[in-house]
Amino acid sequence: MPSAKGAKIAIKWNQDLKRPPPLTPEQAAAVRSLDRHVSVTAGPGAGKTKILVERYLHILGENENLNIDQIVAITFTNRAANEMRERLRKQLDEVLLTASPEERKRWMGYKRTLAIITTIHGFCSRLLREFPVEARVDPQFILLDEHQAATLLENAVEETLTEFINSGHEAISRLTAGVGRGRLAWMLVELYRKVRGQGLSSQRLSAQVAQSHSTWEQYRAAFSEVDRLVQTLITVRGLSGGAESKQ
Repeated sequence: MPSAKGAKIAIKWNQDLKRPPPLTPEQAAAVRSLDRHVSVTAGPGAGKTKILVERYLHILGENENLNIDQIVAITFTNRAANEMRERLRKQLDEVLLTASPEERKRWMGYKRTLAIITTIHGFCSRLLREFPVEARVDPQFILLDEHQAATLLENAVEETLTEFINSGHEAISRLTAGVGRGRLAWMLVELYRKVRGQGLSSQRLSAQVAQSHSTWEQYRAAFSEVDRLVQTLITVRGLSGGAESKQ
């Protein structure tokens, strides 16, 4: 449940700005419920970003001693992150119009820093730069865009295929001859993306392949059993003419 203080702040903003409360009861519940996890599902243009901005401001209004770096807002695209920053700045400007002198200083501090509003990649990049030793990465690393990452992956696959073929690797050579080098390279790139997307390591993938694929001996035994059953079927008598022809 929202505190009385938080409710008074929200009401004061709306009364001083001479506008009706902008939130529906459902939206207000999503904004002010801070004692639980909240998931908002709605279509485009339904006000999800608006709810997020209002919730952000409500958290600031509820906690006078809050360090703004404790709030993290993550979205999927730079465009969405920029839109949220712009909306927050506008809302903070409105709050500053009605804030008392002692409150104005605090809200000005919030506006200057505006916390962490970024994409998933941006947030991860920030963490890695703050803790490069723990992450075992070069703090001066460069974040690749989608095109650069795709090109790097394709080049790595081509170089690896070349090494296997030149070394006379039988399985890779047979695959290349069977499906073509270009198609094999494309298949390996897609496989790598799916494996990474599922968070699988090469060791775990190998273990799962070993569990789900039969050995040659198992295949031979299965073929022998199928052959035996077919021979049994062929020897059956007393079938109709059509069934015997199919047999």
